[in-house]
Amino acid sequence: MARLNRKIIASTLPETLIAMLIISIAFAISISVYISVVSSADYYQKQYIHQLLNKIAMEVKNGNPQEIKEFDGLVIRSNLQPYQNNERLNVLHVVALDQEDHKIAEQKEIIYLDQWQEE
Repeated sequence: MARLNRKIIASTLPETLIAMLIISIAFAISISVYISVVSSADYYQKQYIHQLLNKIAMEVKNGNPQEIKEFDGLVIRSNLQPYQNNERLNVLHVVALDQEDHKIAEQKEIIYLDQWQEE
């Protein structure tokens, strides 16, 4: 069997542990930056807008239809139309627009009008 006469160069255990520690710290910092960027204001604004759309939809379902409302610089338009010539079913379309009239979010829903809502 052949013997190797040269010495193998390797790092020691403390050197390896220190390198792993530095890499772990850099990874933790990068993850925290990534999370803060992902959970920025855009996500929360969209959640807020969807809550407003649900609120407007509930108001329309409860018999208080208003075509245009304004909240915090947003214009929310609701539209209630008959669904396929059925007098009991309606399509509720609620749209949120920004100040430049760009659509931010929309919600469509088929609703059934009860007898007491028509009176």
